[in-house]
Amino acid sequence: MTNGTVFPRTIYEEMKSLRVHPAELTENHLLPFVPGAAKIDQEKDRRLFTVSKILSEAASIHNAGTWLMENTEWDFMAVYFDNIDHFSHGFMKYHPPRLKGIKEEDFEMYQHVIEASYRYHDMMLGRMIDLADPDTTFILISDHGFESGKNRLLGLPKEAGAPAYDHRSYGIFTAYGPDIRKDELIYGANLLDITPTILAAYNLPLGKDMDGKPLLNIFSEEKQLQYISSWDDHIKRTVSNVDDKEAAEESMKMLIELGYVEKQDEKAEVAFEKAKTENNFNLARVYLSSNRAEKAIEILEPLFEQTPTTRFGLRLVLAYESIGKYADALNVIEKIELSIKRPVQQVKALKASILLKLGENEKAFELVEPLVKKRASTPLVAQRVIKILRSLRKNKLITDYLNRALLNFPENATLLYLDGLRLFEKKDYEAAANQFLSSIGSQFYNPKAHLKLG
Repeated sequence: MTNGTVFPRTIYEEMKSLRVHPAELTENHLLPFVPGAAKIDQEKDRRLFTVSKILSEAASIHNAGTWLMENTEWDFMAVYFDNIDHFSHGFMKYHPPRLKGIKEEDFEMYQHVIEASYRYHDMMLGRMIDLADPDTTFILISDHGFESGKNRLLGLPKEAGAPAYDHRSYGIFTAYGPDIRKDELIYGANLLDITPTILAAYNLPLGKDMDGKPLLNIFSEEKQLQYISSWDDHIKRTVSNVDDKEAAEESMKMLIELGYVEKQDEKAEVAFEKAKTENNFNLARVYLSSNRAEKAIEILEPLFEQTPTTRFGLRLVLAYESIGKYADALNVIEKIELSIKRPVQQVKALKASILLKLGENEKAFELVEPLVKKRASTPLVAQRVIKILRSLRKNKLITDYLNRALLNFPENATLLYLDGLRLFEKKDYEAAANQFLSSIGSQFYNPKAHLKLG
């Protein structure tokens, strides 16, 4: 354990002694995850070591958390387990039902890992609940979910952050305690809402500069909210002078193993340029998602010119499209088409959308017609195809395609809304209302669905 990882320093030795090394795990720890572990040739198959590494990390976090609960005075306790995410990236592809392309022997050996990881985390949560006082409020959250059904991917594109393609966009929020309402549903929770909600639970003021909101409907009694201009004015930040190079290297190693970060080039300047490119690209995505397309374009144009990849190009097309620069968008799409070896549904659907907006209806339909006969590769492709078909009034094609898309992406808010529109136009109002409700359930801030439901 490196210096600077424990504060206060007085508990450093205690925290150090609570770490669990993979070599300390016995067969009793591993067999619930991999019942056939004894049959594995560990010289050739390192997946059992991966299980033991993630498991030992979870145990170390749990040991530290429960020791602090038992041996310190605390008003607020936060514990972050990232181990289900790590287990899922490594072993969700072996989870039942068996995917096409997964070997039978791999499925038989590793199919229990995911369920065992959830059971293990439930046990750790149970221990923490036992250690807490009856007046303690618990909030359990995840920032995203994980694809566990037929939308699981066996391979990922070679790009930074590619493991995020395995995620489901919906996480969880659940709260329990003496001041929490029982059997209530929470709608529209967002990651930015967690801190304001915790502040409200402690009757502390909210910062006016906070983007999130308190989830007030979880509380059994009405909260009288107070505000300050910003918590930044009340927090002193200090920069540690401790050399944490080893800790940083360990964190980077984990990100590389998970695939979030490419292994750094031997030349530091190359690694730096890659990191700068990723930072710029992520900033452009933020601008694009917050309706600041012009700022996104300022970043994406030089990125695409320097590296004309599909990844950069598609975001640039979306930015052009959002401000009505359809000719520029079409020009970028045609450059993308020259760089890809095989047809990509997302590129075709996007090109058809742009052609439609340029008044090229026949060309748009020629592009989209073959897509209608195929399984949509992503919900975004399905949404685009349906919207194009609606614009072209191809109602017979819409019904069949929508039904198939919803079988593959049953929780997608936009697809549910589009199906509600279809039913509404057929005057099947009860069925339409159900779809609008389902759409709102998946994405509460969905004004069109609320309007149509009304």
